[in-house]
Amino acid sequence: MKQYIQNNFEFPLRITTKINGKKYYLSCHRFYQVEKMYSTKTIIMFHNQLLEGQKWKLIQKYKGLYYIIYDLNDYSMKNWNLYFDIESRNIYLSKNLKTLWKLEKIEKDTFYIKDALYNYYLNLSIDDKRDINSYYGLMSSDINKENLKNVFFFEKN
Repeated sequence: MKQYIQNNFEFPLRITTKINGKKYYLSCHRFYQVEKMYSTKTIIMFHNQLLEGQKWKLIQKYKGLYYIIYDLNDYSMKNWNLYFDIESRNIYLSKNLKTLWKLEKIEKDTFYIKDALYNYYLNLSIDDKRDINSYYGLMSSDINKENLKNVFFFEKN
């Protein structure tokens, strides 16, 4: 039976994963033009360097269901929400839209991040390179594809 994390997180966190021993941090920048979808929506990515745009709050809405919220004012995006668009299967930071998330426990300190409505998983896609230091994120119903990285852990800031 799947276990879901139920915790009150009271500090900003970094959400990380590893590829070949190198950490990648869930990040949001508006550096490249393609990332600036609209004035209210920005593409999510994973970056291998500690930079701006990597601090998150997890606000428990109800027994293991969370909003994941950007906790910096970089690019004027303070309190924007991690949002999954089912039609495009993309993941964004949104000023106006929210997704409820579940943290599916794998082991003591590792977990999957899964949307609560459609049961899609947040992933780093090694097929969707952003630049030499980063990859874009995507959502997938399949966690077993080799080109996806979906095991996450937290780091305190």
